[in-house]
Amino acid sequence: MNTMQDYPKGVLRGKAAEHKFTLNRYRPGEDTGFFVERYWAISWDLRGEEPHLQNKLPYPCVNLVDNSQHPSC
Repeated sequence: MNTMQDYPKGVLRGKAAEHKFTLNRYRPGEDTGFFVERYWAISWDLRGEEPHLQNKLPYPCVNLVDNSQHPSC
C-alpha cells in the first residue's frame, strides 16, 4: 500500500496532538479503490503521561475497527 502524505482531514488541533499519536493513511489497491478512499491506522502509547482527548470532525464515511490483537479493549 502507498502511504498518503497530505494533511489528515477532520483532525482538530493537529499540531497540539502531534506527539500524542501516530496516524498513518494508505491508498487502497486497484480492486477496492472504487469503494475505498483510504485506509488509516492510528497508534499511541501514553503510559506515564496525562490522558489525551482528541476531537475530530466526522466526514460521511464508514469506519471498521479490527481490535483482534487486543480483544479485551
